[in-house]
Amino acid sequence: MNRELLEEKVKKGEMRKQEVACLQGGKGMCTIYTYIWPYSSRLEYGFICIEPYGSIGEHKHIKECEVWNVIQGIVEINERTYTDGTRTICGIAQSHYCRNLTNSEVILEFVKL
Repeated sequence: MNRELLEEKVKKGEMRKQEVACLQGGKGMCTIYTYIWPYSSRLEYGFICIEPYGSIGEHKHIKECEVWNVIQGIVEINERTYTDGTRTICGIAQSHYCRNLTNSEVILEFVKL
Protein backbone atom coordinates (compact mmCIF):
# COMPACT_ATOMS: atom_id res chain seq x y z
CA MET A 1 0.00 0.00 0.00
CA ASN A 2 1.23 3.50 -0.78
CA ARG A 3 -0.13 7.04 -0.62
CA GLU A 4 -1.29 7.02 -4.26
CA LEU A 5 -3.36 3.85 -3.79
CA LEU A 6 -4.88 5.27 -0.60
CA GLU A 7 -5.88 8.46 -2.44
CA GLU A 8 -7.49 6.37 -5.21
CA LYS A 9 -9.58 4.52 -2.60
CA VAL A 10 -10.74 7.88 -1.21
CA LYS A 11 -11.79 9.03 -4.70
CA LYS A 12 -13.72 5.77 -5.23
CA GLY A 13 -15.54 6.28 -1.92
CA GLU A 14 -13.98 3.20 -0.31
CA MET A 15 -12.10 5.13 2.37
CA ARG A 16 -12.34 8.33 4.41
CA LYS A 17 -9.36 10.67 4.71
CA GLN A 18 -8.65 12.84 7.75
CA GLU A 19 -5.62 15.07 8.20
CA VAL A 20 -4.75 15.71 11.83
CA ALA A 21 -2.08 18.00 13.29
CA CYS A 22 -0.47 16.81 16.51
CA LEU A 23 -2.51 13.58 16.75
CA GLN A 24 -3.05 12.67 20.42
CA GLY A 25 -0.61 15.43 21.35
CA GLY A 26 2.14 14.22 19.00
CA LYS A 27 4.19 16.29 16.56
CA GLY A 28 3.57 17.13 12.92
CA MET A 29 0.85 15.98 10.53
CA CYS A 30 -0.75 12.57 10.33
CA THR A 31 -3.13 11.50 7.58
CA ILE A 32 -5.61 8.80 8.56
CA TYR A 33 -7.31 6.67 5.90
CA THR A 34 -10.15 4.46 7.19
CA TYR A 35 -12.30 2.01 5.27
CA ILE A 36 -16.00 2.78 5.03
CA TRP A 37 -18.00 -0.29 6.04
CA PRO A 38 -21.42 -0.92 4.46
CA TYR A 39 -22.80 -1.97 7.85
CA SER A 40 -22.45 -0.88 11.46
CA SER A 41 -19.30 -2.29 13.01
CA ARG A 42 -17.00 -1.63 15.95
CA LEU A 43 -14.08 -2.66 13.75
CA GLU A 44 -11.94 0.21 12.49
CA TYR A 45 -9.38 -0.64 9.81
CA GLY A 46 -7.11 1.60 7.78
CA PHE A 47 -3.75 3.31 7.43
CA ILE A 48 -1.94 6.21 9.07
CA CYS A 49 0.73 8.22 7.27
CA ILE A 50 3.10 10.09 9.61
CA GLU A 51 5.27 12.87 8.22
CA PRO A 52 9.07 12.76 8.64
CA TYR A 53 10.04 12.88 12.35
CA GLY A 54 6.36 13.26 13.28
CA SER A 55 4.62 11.34 16.02
CA ILE A 56 1.37 10.17 17.57
CA GLY A 57 1.26 11.15 21.23
CA GLU A 58 0.85 8.68 24.05
CA HIS A 59 -2.75 7.61 24.58
CA LYS A 60 -4.72 4.74 26.09
CA HIS A 61 -7.26 2.42 24.46
CA ILE A 62 -10.03 1.91 27.00
CA LYS A 63 -12.52 -0.30 25.14
CA GLU A 64 -10.51 -1.81 22.29
CA CYS A 65 -7.12 -3.15 21.37
CA GLU A 66 -5.16 -1.91 18.35
CA VAL A 67 -2.82 -3.82 16.05
CA TRP A 68 -0.22 -1.85 14.06
CA ASN A 69 1.67 -3.22 11.07
CA VAL A 70 4.55 -1.15 9.64
CA ILE A 71 4.07 -0.94 5.87
CA GLN A 72 6.83 1.57 5.15
CA GLY A 73 9.44 3.16 7.39
CA ILE A 74 10.99 2.88 10.83
CA VAL A 75 9.06 3.78 13.97
CA GLU A 76 9.49 3.70 17.72
CA ILE A 77 6.48 2.40 19.63
CA ASN A 78 6.78 2.30 23.41
CA GLU A 79 10.59 2.32 23.35
CA ARG A 80 10.90 -0.48 20.76
CA THR A 81 11.88 -0.05 17.11
CA TYR A 82 9.76 -1.52 14.30
CA THR A 83 10.55 -1.67 10.57
CA ASP A 84 8.75 -2.73 7.36
CA GLY A 85 6.68 -5.86 7.87
CA THR A 86 6.79 -5.90 11.68
CA ARG A 87 3.76 -5.49 13.91
CA THR A 88 2.74 -4.86 17.48
CA ILE A 89 -0.44 -4.83 19.52
CA CYS A 90 -1.71 -2.44 22.15
CA GLY A 91 -4.10 -4.29 24.41
CA ILE A 92 -7.24 -3.04 26.14
CA ALA A 93 -6.40 -0.50 28.88
CA GLN A 94 -2.79 -0.18 27.66
CA SER A 95 -1.21 3.01 26.38
CA HIS A 96 1.15 3.57 23.49
CA TYR A 97 2.78 6.24 21.30
CA CYS A 98 4.48 6.13 17.90
CA ARG A 99 7.39 8.19 16.54
CA ASN A 100 8.64 8.28 12.96
CA LEU A 101 12.42 7.94 13.29
CA THR A 102 13.24 8.89 9.69
CA ASN A 103 13.23 11.78 7.24
CA SER A 104 10.69 9.90 5.08
CA GLU A 105 6.97 9.38 5.48
CA VAL A 106 5.91 6.31 7.47
CA ILE A 107 2.82 4.25 6.60
CA LEU A 108 1.20 2.12 9.29
CA GLU A 109 -1.71 -0.26 8.83
CA PHE A 110 -4.00 -0.42 11.87
CA VAL A 111 -6.95 -2.44 13.12
CA LYS A 112 -8.96 -1.51 16.19
CA LEU A 113 -10.90 -4.45 17.63
